[in-house]
Amino acid sequence: MSIVWMSSMRDTPTPPRSGASASETSNVRHLQQQVDRLEMICEAMWSLLRDKVGESDEALMAKVLELDLSDGQADGKVARGPQKCPNCNRPNSRRHEFCIYCGQPIRKSAFG
Repeated sequence: MSIVWMSSMRDTPTPPRSGASASETSNVRHLQQQVDRLEMICEAMWSLLRDKVGESDEALMAKVLELDLSDGQADGKVARGPQKCPNCNRPNSRRHEFCIYCGQPIRKSAFG
């Protein structure tokens, strides 16, 4: 089984409306190309992990579901709320690099 199921998880892009400008149509095409490239990169990374580490497609799907449910909803998105300060444990916006309460540096996630 390949990671084709990821394609089915994303919404089918809506074509530009009939009166869309050339610029809008170009933007939609550009965004679709970016999504297609990211999908290809994800599939390549998963193929490497599966082949080199021996993980199963089922393990990947379980992790995707776990991450999807991390915000309480199985909606195909990860909503990232505030992050807690490692020092004072108080919530901070993800855009802050330092705790607004105690000044402790807050480690950023690679994914926001």
